[in-house]
Amino acid sequence: MQRFNNKRDLVVSELMESPVVIYPPRYRVSSRLYEDELLHESIRAVHMCAFEMLEHPESFDALFGSYRSGCYPIYKERYVTAYFGGKIMYLQMQGWKSLPATEDIFQLANWLI
Repeated sequence: MQRFNNKRDLVVSELMESPVVIYPPRYRVSSRLYEDELLHESIRAVHMCAFEMLEHPESFDALFGSYRSGCYPIYKERYVTAYFGGKIMYLQMQGWKSLPATEDIFQLANWLI
């Protein structure tokens, strides 16, 4: 029986020319997220350090409202995040990982939406 793998590599250099931040060079995501333009925009923002169109949320309601609307908030200006299965996840080269719930997660100044 052949195992079906719906993961794809989203290569940063294919999303933009001359990224400011070159690591990680790619992200492992599902086929559905591979096509998600909102995810692409968040990745571009992180890799170009282009945060001028983003703002710090005023409350956690605003942060979770952003998740509900299909956006991918950015954590500490480095990590694209999502809310899956009741957990905040952050995107790494190998795929989505759970965001550790340390004190920093509760400081809204660490978030951009």
